[in-house]
Amino acid sequence: MAMLAPKQAAARLGVSVRALEEWRAAGTGPAWYRLGRLVQYSAVDLDAWLESRRVEPEQFRLPLAQAIERVRARRVERCGSRPVAETPLFAMVAA
Repeated sequence: MAMLAPKQAAARLGVSVRALEEWRAAGTGPAWYRLGRLVQYSAVDLDAWLESRRVEPEQFRLPLAQAIERVRARRVERCGSRPVAETPLFAMVAA
């Protein structure tokens, strides 16, 4: 198993060493090993963590009609039963 120092791991991920330190403190970054005072990262763990962060754009695309309906529903929740055209946002745009 190839082990990398934090500087090498940061370079592999394209982030700063400080980012790795913050992620370790928060418990949100890739898995790491503490060997005495030495911090090391496994290349396999870094690659697996990076892959787990992948986002597929198609997962988040909504058809336009669904997106508009969600916006309208949120406005109705915030503005009560007033028609959308009477909400302050639309009143300013229509003026």
